[in-house]
Formats: sequence, C-alpha cells, structure tokens
Amino acid sequence: MKIIKTNILLEPDISIIIPIYNEEKYLPYVIESIKNQKTDYTAEVIIIDDNSNDNSKKLCEEAGFVVYTNIKDTEGKKLTVSEMRNFGVNKSHGKTIYHMDGDTIFSENFFENMLSPILKRDYDITLVFKHKPFEVKIKNVLPEKSSKTYAFLLHNLPSIFYLKIPVRFFIWISNWFKKMIKEKRFISIFEIPDRVNGSALLVKREIAIKSGGWQKPFGSHSDTYYS
Repeated sequence: MKIIKTNILLEPDISIIIPIYNEEKYLPYVIESIKNQKTDYTAEVIIIDDNSNDNSKKLCEEAGFVVYTNIKDTEGKKLTVSEMRNFGVNKSHGKTIYHMDGDTIFSENFFENMLSPILKRDYDITLVFKHKPFEVKIKNVLPEKSSKTYAFLLHNLPSIFYLKIPVRFFIWISNWFKKMIKEKRFISIFEIPDRVNGSALLVKREIAIKSGGWQKPFGSHSDTYYS
C-alpha cells in the first residue's frame, strides 16, 4: 500500500486514523503491516500522539505518517481517545475513514478486501469481526504484567481456538468477577476492558462526517457502539 501525504487537492483512497501513547513495542509491526498490504489503493495515515515519552512519534514520522502531538481542546485540556479520533477525521482527506488502535496488525489483503466493496461497488460500509489478539501473531510481544500461564495460552493454543471458541472470553469473565469481589458491588461486564474480539469498520467519508464521529467514551466495546 502506498502511503502519501495529502491535501484538499490530493485525495487518498483511505484515511487511517490512529491515536497512540507509548506504542513503541507495537508500532514496528503495525507500520510493516500497513505498508505491506497487497493493494494498489493509496492511504494517508494520521497519528494523534498523546505526548508519548518513547520513540513512538519518531517511528511514525520515519514511516511517512502525519503526526499531531499533544493536541488540546479549546479549554486547554488533553483530548480523550474519542476526541483524538474525531480530530483525525477533521484533518483527513480520504475517500473512506478507518479508525484503529496502535497495536493492531492486518492480514496482507485486509485493506483490499475492505476498500473494494466501497470504491468499486458503491457500498457505504464494510465491517469485519476480528478474532485474534495481537500477541498471538507476534510472539515476542506481550501485554504488560502478563502471567506465564497467559503467555503460554497465547502462544500454544491452535488457531481454531481463536476462530471457533472464544477462549479469552473466560479471561474477561474472570476479570469481571475479580473486580466485583474486590469492590464488593455489582459492575456491568461492559465496564471490564477485554481483548477478546473487536470489530473494524470502514466507511465512506460523507457517512463518517454525517454520523457526528465517535460519540461514546472510549473503552470496552466503544468500537462496536460506533459500528
């Protein structure tokens, strides 16, 4: 996939918008995943960096991405992740809009398959349900504070467990019960962060603008709500 820096006169096929904060350990894989897409479509990648103190900004700039750093609102407050995503849309020029996190990688034909229905067949939206967590594909990168058991499960369970059986659902449920026991009160399960599954939505630019952008506070299932 060709990465270009655009303006109002140069419209890429897709604007990829990524809020980041200290994503240094993930970004080399993310950048490689985007650049190695097997497609002739063009992309601009817009990074909204929440003042990272590692090499995240440098990695993105070297990749040819457009980077905005430490953006504040009209009252001088830091932007929330949802506001960062909406800021990215306002700065974008693409025919389509795609939001993603700084720890997401793709199969090599992902954007070809997501873009073609919209740009060639005039669909409004394409949606995919993602199953595998990042750490299953990239075995030398693990979440912070991961246990040895957790790492073993990630790296040794056959792919079918992620495709057919929501193994990490049980981790989510376990975290839910632990939090309720700790706080001695009922908590909605949707308040518990999880990395079980996620949705990915690509939309025509005019629909992204018309929808009003990302309205729900960022957190577990906010991407599904946006979808």
